[in-house]
Amino acid sequence: GNPGTAYCFGDGTGAACPCDPGQAGQPGQGCANSTGNGGRIEASGTPSVANDSLVLHLSHLPATAAAIIFQGTVQQNGGNGSQLNDGLLCVNGSIIRIGTKNSVGGASDWGFGVAGDPLISVRGALPAAGATRYYQVFYRNAAPAFCPPGTANYTNGVAIVWTP
Repeated sequence: GNPGTAYCFGDGTGAACPCDPGQAGQPGQGCANSTGNGGRIEASGTPSVANDSLVLHLSHLPATAAAIIFQGTVQQNGGNGSQLNDGLLCVNGSIIRIGTKNSVGGASDWGFGVAGDPLISVRGALPAAGATRYYQVFYRNAAPAFCPPGTANYTNGVAIVWTP
């Protein structure tokens, strides 16, 4: 199952996308990018500090986009996000960069079982008692005719409650 709770959609249910009307992503995604979809982040596995098997799944990004996965301690604007570049910033507070990936075919995974990746609980410096953390992905989208002048976008956000 999905251990996270998705929020901060660029599909018209929260804050408006920077280039609306016409930039809303599909339901559950971030604001649309140059592919016509909005980037998406989801999770699978176990969010336990002592038994971390969490994997973050990124999809609907441009084919080879450079993506930065980051973690924060609060939701931006009550979970609705705030306009930034071509998307909505959904995460704020104390920010930790989890890692960087280049998407392959518009997708990539990060975390448990992915070669070369540290555990998310370790990289995110989760306290042993657990905590709620918020995750999002910033990615390059430099298509010149798409939502100028921005050259980057964001996925939706996902809230994860970590247990000890």
